[in-house]
Amino acid sequence: MQPGEKLNLTRSIRSPKTGSLLPKEGTLVSVTENLGRTLLLVEFARGHREYVFENEVEFERDRFSSSNSYDEPPRELIELSQQSLLC
Repeated sequence: MQPGEKLNLTRSIRSPKTGSLLPKEGTLVSVTENLGRTLLLVEFARGHREYVFENEVEFERDRFSSSNSYDEPPRELIELSQQSLLC
C-alpha cells in the first residue's frame, strides 16, 4: 500500500461526517495503525477525505491477477453460457 494508489470500496459505506454514501472510487492518502487495526485515509471526489478499514477496500492492482492476462468471468456468466450451449 502506497499513497497515491487507486482503490475501490468493497461495500457501501456511509460517511460519519456527512451521512451520505461514499463514492466507490478513491485514492489512498495514508495508512495508520490504531488499537491493532489498520486505518486507511482515502481521498474521494472533490477532496473529501474519510478513514476506512483495510478490509473495506480493494486496490486496483488486486483486481487483476498477475498469473492471468485476463479476469475470469463471473461464475453466473459461465453457467449461463453452458446452459445456452445445451439448448
